Amino acid sequence: MRSLSEFFEIEEGVEFRIGESINKFKIIDNTLFLLINNNWSICTSIRLDSLLYSDITIIPQKKQFTDDEKITAKNINKIYKWIAKDEDGKIFIYEKKPFKDGLEYWEVGDEYGNYCEFAGFNHLFQSIQWSDSEPTLIEDIYKED
Repeated sequence: MRSLSEFFEIEEGVEFRIGESINKFKIIDNTLFLLINNNWSICTSIRLDSLLYSDITIIPQKKQFTDDEKITAKNINKIYKWIAKDEDGKIFIYEKKPFKDGLEYWEVGDEYGNYCEFAGFNHLFQSIQWSDSEPTLIEDIYKED
């Protein structure tokens, strides 16, 4: 018999949502857990059809930033809201939210806002990668949880 992780094709310990639910779930030791009031509890009641016929959405892990990265981000001119890394590892900051062109860099489309290479800082922000599906909101780097 397949485990829950194998059945749903989700690694153990990875947080996910089921369907349109705002609830967070994860599987540990072949047991389904539900996050309730910041505590993981065994999920004892869930409709089987919601598991079988709903989309499963993996919740991305929150990026971790060093103190140096937080201080640097906090001091970026506030007109810039977004930060992303191109395929070649160069970091750019953007006024408007960029999107991937699919090839090697982020685009801002027809709404040309200010953007520039964040030269000299490519050694920082190691958790920001070209493989990210979305750019990072600069404020999220330094704001407290």
